[in-house]
Amino acid sequence: MKKIILIFTIISFALIPSRLVLAKDACDLMVSGRSAICEKPAENSAKNTVINIINTILGLVGSLSIVMIVYAGIQYVISAGDSGKVAKAKNIIIYAIVGLLIAVFSYTIVNFVVKNLV
Repeated sequence: MKKIILIFTIISFALIPSRLVLAKDACDLMVSGRSAICEKPAENSAKNTVINIINTILGLVGSLSIVMIVYAGIQYVISAGDSGKVAKAKNIIIYAIVGLLIAVFSYTIVNFVVKNLV
């Protein structure tokens, strides 16, 4: 039963934030009633395609990092004081945070370079 709850929790955390991370603005979150304000002209379809692919990959990496942080937190809590399990959970948290920071900085750098220099 605990494994089912753990798997459901991990899947929930993996799927819910990814939609919010991948949404670029409020128009992406709108279900119906798209107005003319939300319609943007396609200035350079190849450029937009590359930006969308990179942003999607970085969003997935960020979501995976968050899932790993949650997983490591659960492992830390259920370690019952075993120093080996505690150290392993701490290392996973550290590496997941580093991965999340790299994804955030990569997203910022890629969007800055593409929108301002290309």
